[in-house]
Amino acid sequence: DPHQTDVAMIIGACLWIKKDLWNEIGGFPEGFGSMAEDMYLCCQARLKGYPVMAFAESGFDHWVGSSFGGGKVKENRRLSTSLKRRKLSELNKSYVMQLAYPSPLFQIIFPLHIIVLLVEGIILSLIKFNLAIFREIYLNCLINLLSNQKILLSKRRKVQAGRKISPAKFIGPFRMLPHKIVMLLKFGIPKINR
Repeated sequence: DPHQTDVAMIIGACLWIKKDLWNEIGGFPEGFGSMAEDMYLCCQARLKGYPVMAFAESGFDHWVGSSFGGGKVKENRRLSTSLKRRKLSELNKSYVMQLAYPSPLFQIIFPLHIIVLLVEGIILSLIKFNLAIFREIYLNCLINLLSNQKILLSKRRKVQAGRKISPAKFIGPFRMLPHKIVMLLKFGIPKINR
């Protein structure tokens, strides 16, 4: 939407962030690897009271799917992704939510997020007749979240202590319907490559 400039996150944020803000945030979180790192930066900036802006004209072209295979629509108008991409995406997105979502949003939205993730994993595994989808993406996400709970809660306390905006202002530009639901309705169930 060229008329909506205030956004929740933007791909390529790491290319346009000021160095002092990058340092204030602490850069990318250790262990993220890739996927959702721009979401992390944008959420951290928003919590600190900085705007996250999108412009009508792009300053760069992002070649989606070239690193991890997938996350894009192929020529046959079908969404294609990979186990590795989905694994990193779901885990890192969950980490960002746990760190960034202010209370009471976190206590409401995060349990729903986990339930929806598990249901999504079960349904997708059944449709694809592939238990590896549930095990490698969804169960892996839950196990990692549980095993890193102490570290995540400690980091969450630090992140939330530096918050300068209200929960309503933080959640304002987020869309309530997840992007993957929009993509599912538009393109159907994705092909999941190994």
